[in-house]
Amino acid sequence: MWGYQLLSRLRVPHSYLWSKSLIPKPSDWASHINVTGFSFLPLASSYTPPPDLVTFLEKGTPPIYIGFGSIVVEDPQALRNLVFDAVKLANVRAVVSQGWGTLGGEDVGVPENLYLIGNCPHDWLFQRVSAVVHHGGAGTTAAGIAAGRPTVVVPFFGDQPFWGQMIARAGAGPTPIPFKKMTTESLAASILFALNPEVKEAAQRLAQIIMQEDGASNAAMDFLNRLNVDELRCDLCPDRLAIWKHKSTGTRLSGFAMTCLVDKKLVQPNDSKLLQHRHWYVNEGAEHPIIGAVAAASGLFTALGTAASDYHGRLKGRHRPVTSSSEMLHQPSSSPTIVDEGAEFPTSSRDNTKDHDGILKGFLYSNPLTPMEMETIAYKIATKSLRTAEPDVAKTQRAPTVYDKQKAAWRAQEQGINGHAYYIARATGRFAVDVTKASLKAPVALFYNVANGFHNYPSYSFGATEVRRRGEITGLGSGLRVAGEEFALGFWDAFSGLVMKPYESTKDEGARGFSKGVLRGARGFAYNLGASIFAVPGYALKGVEKELAKHRLTKLKSEV
Repeated sequence: MWGYQLLSRLRVPHSYLWSKSLIPKPSDWASHINVTGFSFLPLASSYTPPPDLVTFLEKGTPPIYIGFGSIVVEDPQALRNLVFDAVKLANVRAVVSQGWGTLGGEDVGVPENLYLIGNCPHDWLFQRVSAVVHHGGAGTTAAGIAAGRPTVVVPFFGDQPFWGQMIARAGAGPTPIPFKKMTTESLAASILFALNPEVKEAAQRLAQIIMQEDGASNAAMDFLNRLNVDELRCDLCPDRLAIWKHKSTGTRLSGFAMTCLVDKKLVQPNDSKLLQHRHWYVNEGAEHPIIGAVAAASGLFTALGTAASDYHGRLKGRHRPVTSSSEMLHQPSSSPTIVDEGAEFPTSSRDNTKDHDGILKGFLYSNPLTPMEMETIAYKIATKSLRTAEPDVAKTQRAPTVYDKQKAAWRAQEQGINGHAYYIARATGRFAVDVTKASLKAPVALFYNVANGFHNYPSYSFGATEVRRRGEITGLGSGLRVAGEEFALGFWDAFSGLVMKPYESTKDEGARGFSKGVLRGARGFAYNLGASIFAVPGYALKGVEKELAKHRLTKLKSEV
């Protein structure tokens, strides 16, 4: 699922920073969408105009403004000539922004009724012109309307046609003419249309409404109201953001409060966990059952290929200390390290472990650190809260697991008389384990992906019908719960759709919509029934997989 689709699926609160007087909030928008008004950055008070610009503005009737911002065209000279000719044809004075070279060039040949200008704040300049002509950027549009100036939009791409249409609908400017269709005559006609008294009055009415709005404050308040700020506060320092939660008491703590408590030995770092204020579940799964099946098959082949590649690498690199990425994840160090119980650190490392202010440094060895060693160092760093605090090494030391000790025994046996044969046998056994794991995961991925595909496909077709979001699977319990819910609700959606879809289509489109409703109901029946059938094995097996994965987490990963 694409990111922009998640906004509506998750009902992520967001606001549009435009004025309701220009574009009212549509009635079919949900409550998580708001319109808060334009936000402006006042720059006029700090701007000092060049004397020749002031002279040009004061010596005649108010000019119009023409500028296309950062738009770059293939033939700037042709656009320059078109603009100059349109100004002459409309018989108006104009301040022309040079932009990013679009209307630049030499000042030679510039008529007396035109003034070429560089960078100039819109809120200062637009108060001194009679109309504005621009590309339809959101910021320039807002500045022109806020100044009460009729606006001519020459859209190039993107959202620019939209802004031009909104201005025309409000009566504050002519219908936008795309740049590719613009001619000298059409631009001159649009300028003259914008100078009509009725258009000026419409633009000024909009400006009066916008002056009464405070878009920046409205946006900030909308943001804060949706956050529920009281739940974000630290219980000990209410003016600070809580980022930790005490496991036993549920107390919310800021980083500052947590640091002070640890420093005074009132709590231990392990007594708290990271506080997640809001969890966004974004894993929707496959868009179609066929896509899900293909993804499962590709995952199987990739896993088998990786297993074969690792097996080949183990056999080929018999004497290398690290033979594969998967084996490296559990490789113990042969030298004394921080994971060996009772092991002594080398003198050079031990002496350089801390500096004068007690900061724990990384342990440096001549041999590369294994992931176990790096994990332990990372855990030490993560549990250190103050520069002056002394870390409790005994509590942060990672003791070897049973598997670690078994690996060390295997390594020792490989150095024996039959070490090579033993190594080949163990590598072959590891390859068999990898193939078995991939084979066991394949049906889980197949049923899970196909179930998601059946469930999600109506939202990608059938007129983008919104489908019910399934629950998140985090373990065995949630997997069984989601499997049961989707099985029951899938059957309900399948059979109820045979009746409701024709009824809804007939209600919306009359008798002509009945056949469409029957077709939608039939297709929905097939996909909802498929989602229901595949939900039981797919989501239940996924729950088992998630539950087993929890037991493979290291202490550091579990904390994270």
